[in-house]
Amino acid sequence: MRKGFFYLIAAALLLLLLSLLVGKPASPPLPPPPPVRVAAEYADGIPSPISTSKHPENSAVEPASTPRPTPARRFAKSESCSQEFYAPDGALLGTRYDAACDGSWDFCTNYIYDRAGNLIRVESDHGCDGDIEECTRSTFDAWGNETRTLVDHGCDNDREEKPDCMTHEVNDEGLPIATTVDIGCDGVPDVCSRLTYGDNAQVISQTTDKGCDGTDDTCTTKNYDAEGRLTRTTTDDACDGTPNMCVTDEFGKDGSSTSTIFKGACGDEAAKVHTMTESAPDADGIVRSGNEYPVPADEPSGEP
Repeated sequence: MRKGFFYLIAAALLLLLLSLLVGKPASPPLPPPPPVRVAAEYADGIPSPISTSKHPENSAVEPASTPRPTPARRFAKSESCSQEFYAPDGALLGTRYDAACDGSWDFCTNYIYDRAGNLIRVESDHGCDGDIEECTRSTFDAWGNETRTLVDHGCDNDREEKPDCMTHEVNDEGLPIATTVDIGCDGVPDVCSRLTYGDNAQVISQTTDKGCDGTDDTCTTKNYDAEGRLTRTTTDDACDGTPNMCVTDEFGKDGSSTSTIFKGACGDEAAKVHTMTESAPDADGIVRSGNEYPVPADEPSGEP
């Protein structure tokens, strides 16, 4: 009986030894760790279009997507017509304007001169129906410089607005080199300007002092071609050497012309805000003008 007990004990020990040798079943593998977010790369302080990620076991960074190109500027176009009328001596007598070149004149202007050839009256006719809505009257000094101007709405001699008075300082040739504008003719100067001249008595620069406090607020320079035609006007609103606006004028051999306005330096396509082309007058003296100007990306350009 004691021998059977020993057999029982031996069998139990054998089973215990086998269980230690075989061990527990293997646990299922752990899932890989989640990706670790990495800060987006920066270029000139601007985050890249997408963030990148990497795994601890692989240090390679996914490339950022290619940035979208800047969309091209879009321009709207329009066309208008105008006509001018001259006296035999070459004085401009009137103009009329057709905003859509549809044969219906929208705005007419008449010019009236004194015996000395000074423009003393300008009449504005909205609709070209003969009903004058506004008159501008001017007086001049002995040198032909405008000294007083009055705007009369309704052209009925009812002075609805105070006149503006101007005084001039002239050089030996009678050209104004300094002008003071007194808005309202109240004896207080409001705008002072000075002019310099180049060949052929053409203005090449002008400074404007708003308030007449001795500080120039706006500086303007003008350039001409060999035929004396104005080809470039540059305006510097702070007189610090940085142009705020530039207007260029080009002329074709057929009598056509192109004017381009830049809100900044001349020739900067990104700063171009308006282009106007004018044809040579046709047999009836009508000039066709084409206008082109940029429009926001979310607005239609009018082009198909």
